[in-house]
Amino acid sequence: EYQFVPKQRWLHNVEHGAVVMLYHPCTHPRLVHKLRRIVTGCIRKHIITPFSDLDPKAPLALVAWGCRLIMSRVHASEVVNFIMEKGLKGPEGDYAKEGQYTHALLKLAKPPAGSDMNDSNLCPGFTAQNKLLK
Repeated sequence: EYQFVPKQRWLHNVEHGAVVMLYHPCTHPRLVHKLRRIVTGCIRKHIITPFSDLDPKAPLALVAWGCRLIMSRVHASEVVNFIMEKGLKGPEGDYAKEGQYTHALLKLAKPPAGSDMNDSNLCPGFTAQNKLLK
């Protein structure tokens, strides 16, 4: 998670299979926290950063290779489905190495419980729960 990451930096991570969580800086902290909890519990290869280009009426977004999910509120099943279907799909999605960009880094990404540095098990804590939500 970063205080701020320029677009060209997080786009490069998407090429490596990362899921990027964007939020408008004026988004209510509870919404940001709820989405952050799901993203960090699903995939190690993620970037979390504010992004002022989002519409304040739909202030949350997930970005993966070739797609995005714009949200006005957080629906856990929708987020988990997006990450499971779109995460790690970039042309270099199997590239597990940590990035070198540390400017304004707040918290280094860790594998979610039940997975590993290669994200071999996406959304381990949400998968069973998500099946019940469908």
